[in-house]
Amino acid sequence: MSTYNGGDYIYDQIVSILLQRGVNLFLLIRDDGSNDNTIEIIKGIQLDGWIDRIELIEGKNVGCSSSFLELVRIAKVKYANYQYFAYSDQDDFWLPNKLIVAVKSLDQIVNQNKLYYSSYLKASKDLQKIEKITLHRKNTLIESFVSLNTLGCSMVFSQNVLFSVSRVNFELVNSPLNHDGITYFCALLTQAHLINDPNGYILYRQHDGNVVGLGADSFFSRVKRLFKYPSHKVLMAVQIYSDLELSNHYSKILNLSCKYKNSIKNKYHLVIEVLVSNMSIRRKIMAIVLIIFNLF
Repeated sequence: MSTYNGGDYIYDQIVSILLQRGVNLFLLIRDDGSNDNTIEIIKGIQLDGWIDRIELIEGKNVGCSSSFLELVRIAKVKYANYQYFAYSDQDDFWLPNKLIVAVKSLDQIVNQNKLYYSSYLKASKDLQKIEKITLHRKNTLIESFVSLNTLGCSMVFSQNVLFSVSRVNFELVNSPLNHDGITYFCALLTQAHLINDPNGYILYRQHDGNVVGLGADSFFSRVKRLFKYPSHKVLMAVQIYSDLELSNHYSKILNLSCKYKNSIKNKYHLVIEVLVSNMSIRRKIMAIVLIIFNLF
């Protein structure tokens, strides 16, 4: 968990994590330079009988995604004995079975490189359920360049994925792709087994201070993201794993995605990759438009 001026909601979130059923967990928190009462609340919970289940790191302000990636690197060194890892926002509320459902799903997969994510329950600032946000299917690599439909706070993943994320260059997180997008790309590029749970176990709280939220998102802001993000995502994917031996198919997609502007032939082949993918028609159209205008 990365925290920053989260005093209004962090107590509920931490308690909901500590009271998870059926799992042995440890909560690693990095505070990103809060100047409110966030740290005092966390220390109060520690002193209230949870000192052996919570580690608090008081850090300098580096931004949300960089803070999470710093936590990943710390976890790799200090907590590599744990089988699974999860991200947590500072202002949500986890239902008691959130983690155990994920763990049971992951335990069924023999592949040790695996990532679970779920749908979630959009909630008001006082945790009244508004609606369920359902994630219907997994993103393919090429589809992820257009749109990622996962939330980091719903993810639970294996050591292998954690180790892959720990290799990310911190300077790259200044791009629009945040820590959960980076984690998802790491899983895709290393061909992790992806589990998409259509059920929701998180009350995803919406309020004025959300770093990432679902609330006041205008049509123009969505269009701006659409035309700004994809090329950054391609660059991110290439830079993260430039030294990794990828499958032929992934290598082809990354190569075309980086070089499609250089020739009509490359652009044509990238369009073909989009057309034969399992994206929805809406996303195929979106991707082709981006390719035509050199914005993919």
